[in-house]
Amino acid sequence: MDLLFFTTALAVIVGVLLLTFKLLKVSLKKLIIGVLGLIIGLLISALFNTAISKIPGIIGEFMPVVISIMLGLAGIYIFITQEKLILNFFERFFKDLKFLKMTSEAEKVEVMTVGRQELVVDTSVIIDGRIEDILKTGFILGKLIIPKAVIHEMHKISDSHDNLKRSRGRRGLEILENIRKMKNVDLQIIEDDFPDIKEVDEKLIRIAKKRKSYILTIDYNLNKVAQIQKINVLNINELANALRVIILPGEQLEIKVVQEGKEKKQGVGYLPDGTMVVIEGGDKYIGETVNAEVSRIFQTVAGRMIFAEPRKIKENNG
Repeated sequence: MDLLFFTTALAVIVGVLLLTFKLLKVSLKKLIIGVLGLIIGLLISALFNTAISKIPGIIGEFMPVVISIMLGLAGIYIFITQEKLILNFFERFFKDLKFLKMTSEAEKVEVMTVGRQELVVDTSVIIDGRIEDILKTGFILGKLIIPKAVIHEMHKISDSHDNLKRSRGRRGLEILENIRKMKNVDLQIIEDDFPDIKEVDEKLIRIAKKRKSYILTIDYNLNKVAQIQKINVLNINELANALRVIILPGEQLEIKVVQEGKEKKQGVGYLPDGTMVVIEGGDKYIGETVNAEVSRIFQTVAGRMIFAEPRKIKENNG
């Protein structure tokens, strides 16, 4: 019954509205606003009619129709007379919807791109070689950006008259080729955006700034300069230091003494991760593997240095 009243009232009023607007030659915009006001009025009347239609007799039969017509016409009148206010309301409403949609999409993109930050790769990282093994593990998910200046620098090093530099340059080019062949690595080689700049490090900083990227390096100076200019830096040396096994004073080490130290009677050995171990009184054990006890540890910018004493020397002194 309620639906019948609602439909009948809507049909009658829309018909009258269309006829009136046509005779008065009202604009399409006002017509749409009027119809919208009518719908709002009828929806409000439906709330009242639900209860009124349950009243027995003539009131319950005809009052819902009267209320629907009155509130429908009232809706038309209010919406047309307050046209600017209504339009401003809906304009703001749709702007808010658009903003919420854009915010939602931006958050979705941000979630999808977590860990996918661009990394501008320095020459030192490629020549160092550890980047290849790190990429194989899948820990670096970002897109690698290799500027042409980096490749040119490696070519220049590979053509050096110095045998060590030449071999390092060639090794860097081989590693780059191996990385390019990795299926799980996103790599892009880009042209130099700043041909007027000669220094490769400065090019990397400018490229990282422009692309809002990270710099991947092991170069201490480049690391510091980039940080001063508020560019995010990933330093593989810092990663390596963080992953080294924690050793505390008093622990026992089995270490091979490979050379003399800087100070008198010192011997030097290395842990598997490359950490230098200075053996006090170890100069006479060069070429031998000794059991040593860690006495102290120094953390430096380049890494950590461990000092230890051969156990049998310490026992004899005690």
